[in-house]
Amino acid sequence: MRRSQPEPAPSAISFSVSPIFPEKVLEATGGHKAVGKMGKGFVYSLVPCPDDRDIERESGITKTKVINEILSMDINAPDAYSAAWISSVQGIAERICGKTSKESIVPYIVAHEIAGYGPISIIMEDSKDVEEILVNKPTDMISIYHAKYGYCSTNMRFRSESDLRFVVNRILGQSNTELGEGSPIVDAQLHDGSRIHAQSRPYAVSGAAVSIRLGGSKKIDIARLLHSGTANPYELAYLWMAIESEVNIVIAGAPSSGKTSLLMALNAFMPRYERIITIEEDVNELLFYSNFVNSVSLKGISGKSKASLKDQVVNSLHMRPDRILVGEIRGDEARDVFFGSNLGIPFATTMHAMENGTAIISRLRSKPMSVEPSMISMLDVSVFMKRSGMEERKVDSIFEYSWLSRGEIAYSEGGQEMAIAKIFESGEPNYPAIRTSKIIKRFSSINCISIRESVAELKSRSEFLSRIAGIQGPSRFDADEYVRSYSAKVD
Repeated sequence: MRRSQPEPAPSAISFSVSPIFPEKVLEATGGHKAVGKMGKGFVYSLVPCPDDRDIERESGITKTKVINEILSMDINAPDAYSAAWISSVQGIAERICGKTSKESIVPYIVAHEIAGYGPISIIMEDSKDVEEILVNKPTDMISIYHAKYGYCSTNMRFRSESDLRFVVNRILGQSNTELGEGSPIVDAQLHDGSRIHAQSRPYAVSGAAVSIRLGGSKKIDIARLLHSGTANPYELAYLWMAIESEVNIVIAGAPSSGKTSLLMALNAFMPRYERIITIEEDVNELLFYSNFVNSVSLKGISGKSKASLKDQVVNSLHMRPDRILVGEIRGDEARDVFFGSNLGIPFATTMHAMENGTAIISRLRSKPMSVEPSMISMLDVSVFMKRSGMEERKVDSIFEYSWLSRGEIAYSEGGQEMAIAKIFESGEPNYPAIRTSKIIKRFSSINCISIRESVAELKSRSEFLSRIAGIQGPSRFDADEYVRSYSAKVD
């Protein structure tokens, strides 16, 4: 693709920093940033040093001097984003303005302005906690979605639409596309797995709008789910036994409700000896632990390649999988996922839905998924994720499905084809349903133990997982090794 001539970089700093700071700081990151409460919401702020005055003017002057020095040194700047290059430019800026980054925020701003993506790369430094960066209008305050605090406003905004477009096209440089009159809508995946979607006029009526979903650097594990309150030990212990029972699981919920995070975390419960095929569309979000010895990742690109998501699901069935993980089903690939399960290949996947129980079945039967009744009976467990307010995402309910066609329920005069049991609701276990659970029965059968022993095993695993809550530094905690230590003890 031949790229048009890029817009010239604005001579001034591309963004401004407003004096909006948390009333109560909850977390400080990177030396110059703080997250905290602001009224009823949260704010993510770039915080100047105490002696900083007229930041924009000082940054503009320093930026010009740094650019001139870099040009005189004949340095070959890297084409792609580089933290090392930002650090080098920051060193030059510190020397030119005669202040370290501990004394002034100016060198830090200038480094990201020249070597990074302005305010975008400043936020990207916190990609372990920031999940999404949002620009609703060119000169509106940039917003983020934080893993702990949900949606947060920032105190940074672009000075003009041309500044925003310039930064967006710098980011898009690595994907060989650009935002402009010829392509007013762009959707691209970056090298680190992040996904950028941007629109400009005439489709974005108020001017360019951008969403950057950060990925590639985060692994969501069971420790993080427990510490954030997304799931409790009893729910995870149940799903652990469900996975070992080789059942089929659908995780449903609204967008950004934590579906993929839960699916990713469940990797810790999957036996290391299994051959697992993961299939996703475009974005590499299902990150595996390093000691999966026999895993294969496939990617489908909707509408752009012969290898669509549906094609890759079919291809995976020819690769002798023990289990299939599909990032999300929303079209006719769902039929092939259920077809594979009918061949004895268990799956776990996510889908969009606003309710659990029978609503999941209705959604699967309807277009565009259109799963046949004979195949839909392969569904065993559904997990419904719910987002509460701005910041909390959690498991709302877990259902089991038993089917007449699979001999799991007895024939009745009314011709009932399935029975649904609510195993968890709002985090609370339904003990009578657990004692008659198909997962408990199947686990008992596979392991040649009694129902009572399986219920005791569920309690034992719940207590084992609950100990994670007392472990400090969950981000450095190896959940995979912790789970394996239990499996080794049982074996």
